[in-house]
Amino acid sequence: MGWAQPSPAPCTLLATIVTHTPGNTKIGPWQREQAAQGYAFAAYGVDVSDYESSQELARRIHADDCQIDILVNNAGITRDATLRKLRLKVIASG
Repeated sequence: MGWAQPSPAPCTLLATIVTHTPGNTKIGPWQREQAAQGYAFAAYGVDVSDYESSQELARRIHADDCQIDILVNNAGITRDATLRKLRLKVIASG
């Protein structure tokens, strides 16, 4: 499976960006369910254990004219360090 395709210019009207595991087949139905309830999300697939995938996510968000004001890391890869102190070799060590 590929990445979820955000709607055109997703961040011009949206306040929330969500990420998901690439290949997640539930993201499309979830977005439609949320939209039916009046919520809108830009969704991007990313493998947070892969540095280049994370870099590509940042490029895609920037290309979509999005700005991240608050980042919530719920992936559990920080090895008890703050994200600011986290280094690539720690992420790559699995």
